[in-house]
Amino acid sequence: RQIDSVHQALIYMGMDQVADLVFLTGGAENLKKGQKGYDLEEGELWRYSVSSALIAREVCEKKGSKNNHLVFTAALLKDIGKVVLSQYVADSIDNINDLVSEEGLSFREAEQEALGIDHAELGGMVAEKWNFSAGMVKIIRNHHMSEESLGKDFDTSVVYLADTLCMMMGVGVGCDGLAYRFHRGVVEGLGLSQEDIQEIMAGFGDRLQQVEELISLT
Repeated sequence: RQIDSVHQALIYMGMDQVADLVFLTGGAENLKKGQKGYDLEEGELWRYSVSSALIAREVCEKKGSKNNHLVFTAALLKDIGKVVLSQYVADSIDNINDLVSEEGLSFREAEQEALGIDHAELGGMVAEKWNFSAGMVKIIRNHHMSEESLGKDFDTSVVYLADTLCMMMGVGVGCDGLAYRFHRGVVEGLGLSQEDIQEIMAGFGDRLQQVEELISLT
């Protein structure tokens, strides 16, 4: 259908869809470039971010959350720290990989050890600089669950789960791959069954076309 005005778009698509497209367009500029340090080619981090956001929104809808937009946007922008940190990771990647393989650190912990900061913490700093809400900053800063107690926070748990499922499905996986800690208690705390997780993952295969369409729009 041909749209002639923003007003018509709001009526036809609904405020929720328009808001999501605005966030997508704003995020694309920062996340579409390649991140050499994380072995991500151009567009890969963006595809991963869009996929995470869609999965996070689906989980919110399943659980009847009222914070869909907050969670969607946080999932979309959670890896903004990688954009800034990529060059420094590239310079220290051998050291980081050694810390992961020989000392059993997660990739985030190895970043912290080698560089003095990790991409999640740096992402939180960027979010603060952009004057995002305290809730958004908390999710971005803790999307790898640096503290197990954060598993009690629904919004952070949803973004963590979306991030984990994307990695498990091989969407936008770079050199950090699955080198993160899996907190089973977080999934259990969300009240999702094994069948729910399988349904989300299976259904996402059908939604990959939607991801590509959203990416092409941005």
